[in-house]
Amino acid sequence: MKRKLFIISSLFLFLTTGPVFALNGLDIFIKASPSMILNTLDKEHSAPSPVKVLPGIGVKIPNNTFINFQPSLEYYGSYELWYDGKALPAEIENRTAITQNFLLTLPVMVNFQLGKGKAFGVVQQVDVGGGPAILMRFAGLAHGVSENDTGFTGSAASDKEAISKYFWEKGRFLYLNVQADWLFTYADAGISAGPALAVNLPLGSLMAKEGLNNIIISVAGKIVF
Repeated sequence: MKRKLFIISSLFLFLTTGPVFALNGLDIFIKASPSMILNTLDKEHSAPSPVKVLPGIGVKIPNNTFINFQPSLEYYGSYELWYDGKALPAEIENRTAITQNFLLTLPVMVNFQLGKGKAFGVVQQVDVGGGPAILMRFAGLAHGVSENDTGFTGSAASDKEAISKYFWEKGRFLYLNVQADWLFTYADAGISAGPALAVNLPLGSLMAKEGLNNIIISVAGKIVF
């Protein structure tokens, strides 16, 4: 687990801080994204579509340009169970695995200035764009669950292994990110803030003939420094 987290951190740092040496400026942003993660596979034996808050951090490279690159990394935790060949969201009392989920989005954004407000000198800006995304999921046995506990495949340990394998099979980690931000820039404070809407389409689920299972729909608050 520590090695995987190190790889994720190194990848994000490379994608974000690496280009700084070649570019004149960048902005850092943070966001908190209440998100629905759609469960379409089996509503009888699993939890309803979970709603999570995804904290995230990213960069805008370069800043103050019409087109820029805005990679970000978001995180959420979840519980899963294994049933009939599928990894499904689980209620806490039925959990087998606890999963650390990292959503890496790599959108290219186009920025439109809407004008300057008369009252407070606030500049409005709309950013729209999209790009590839990767959902990296790492499952471990949930707290209180023993490897020898009964599972769908025979034991909790084998269920956990099946869940881990499922996440990376058939390209289920591949997504397409589409997003739009409406930001208000406060010149005196040197920051921008506003709502952000994002839809992460599950390309892997579509390829695996699972429809829009695990589509992630987010409405976030975003602050750019």
